[in-house]
Amino acid sequence: MKIKYPAIGICGLSCRLCPRYNTEAKSRCLGCKSEDRMAVGCPFITCAVKKKGVEFNY
Repeated sequence: MKIKYPAIGICGLSCRLCPRYNTEAKSRCLGCKSEDRMAVGCPFITCAVKKKGVEFNY
């Protein structure tokens, strides 16, 4: 699945509003749809994005 909205979390919230998304520190989060997070196997990502093709809930 091609990700159209990488800065909108699966929950529907904007990643841009999160302090961890906007930091330059090692703890920076690139969002739940970043390559690293997609590879981990989070149950929400697996269910919504990988199985159902749903990018976010609104």
